[in-house]
Amino acid sequence: MSKAQRTWDELNQRQRLYLTTILELDQQAEADVKRMSAKRMRTPPASEWRQITYDIKLPKEIVGYSSVQVVLRARGEHDPGSGPTLAALRRRELVVVTYDQIHVAGFGMVDRIRVRLTAAGRAAARYGTGVITPAQAPKGLMSRWSLIALARLYEAGENGLANETTWDRSDAAPSWNTLLRLRDRRDGPLIESFVADRADQGLHQLRQHRVRCSPLGRLHFELHRACYAELYPDVDLPAAQEVEGAHTGLVDHRAPRPKHLVRDTDLRLLLRLAELEETDRSYLRMVITEEFERWRYEIPGWVAAIPAGLLLWQVKDLVRSKTAVDRLAGHPDGPLVEQVDVYVGERPHQDATTMPMVVLTEQGRTHLRDRRADYERAYPELFPSTAEVP
Repeated sequence: MSKAQRTWDELNQRQRLYLTTILELDQQAEADVKRMSAKRMRTPPASEWRQITYDIKLPKEIVGYSSVQVVLRARGEHDPGSGPTLAALRRRELVVVTYDQIHVAGFGMVDRIRVRLTAAGRAAARYGTGVITPAQAPKGLMSRWSLIALARLYEAGENGLANETTWDRSDAAPSWNTLLRLRDRRDGPLIESFVADRADQGLHQLRQHRVRCSPLGRLHFELHRACYAELYPDVDLPAAQEVEGAHTGLVDHRAPRPKHLVRDTDLRLLLRLAELEETDRSYLRMVITEEFERWRYEIPGWVAAIPAGLLLWQVKDLVRSKTAVDRLAGHPDGPLVEQVDVYVGERPHQDATTMPMVVLTEQGRTHLRDRRADYERAYPELFPSTAEVP
């Protein structure tokens, strides 16, 4: 028996009625806030909108009944003696009851009672009413509101949506905060901005800032559409182009990772190091080369010896993890990466020093080469070139 079920079973009929009524109004308030957010309207913090007014201490013919009292009366609860019921719910830590004052025109400051569900109270009320708690999105999948935004952008296609004020609400991009979440994802930006020409009644040519799905964003939606349809069945999703490796549902996220493969975070680091090595690129080498060229000094030989790799701050920016290097360096098959101290000789106005850098090992190259097909099947989003990206 779950804790929520046990709590619900211990409540009497009146306590259950109060608790489910508060839950119903809490959900209505949450829906109102989400609608405001979708329309880019300013919303109050949750600590405020989750507070539900239970009573204002004035005659009801003056201020009327609160929303809680209206629902209770409609369900046959007319007894004004609510104090013991709220006190019982409060003792069980199912609600928080706040006593404060509010200004009422013509009456000044008047006593007010507000209630808010605790996590335990919400769980018990959900159990009692049969409301299913929204499923937790597996790692790599996004929230409902981010999904709705991505789905709109996906459906808009290459033309995207207007990322500036427009009278056509159907052409308006999601809110800026939502776009930031889509842009700043760990696995790469799912959106891209662009400027398009827009004819103004044939008289002028206007330039408009717009936003659309990036190739990675389109691939993400196509790979995981079935997962999102299962996770958020009430969200109307557009059809997605068929792509190799697309998931069939959330079950694909529950499949255990093969033991011979590294986690996605670590693979992202390995792939980046392999890419830099293949193209012989190094941020440190580039910066020092530009520095010598700016001062019109001859570039010394040690600059060319700087290996292709990542500085520690670049590793952190890429994988947002302090332990990825340690895991790869301690891989059971042998170190896949290593941290080396790179000699940085004298530069204009700077003394010689060393800088730590992460580079790929021979074992790492072999691991990627031998396991690439397995990784492409396990993490298709990290290999967009192997999928049908529009």
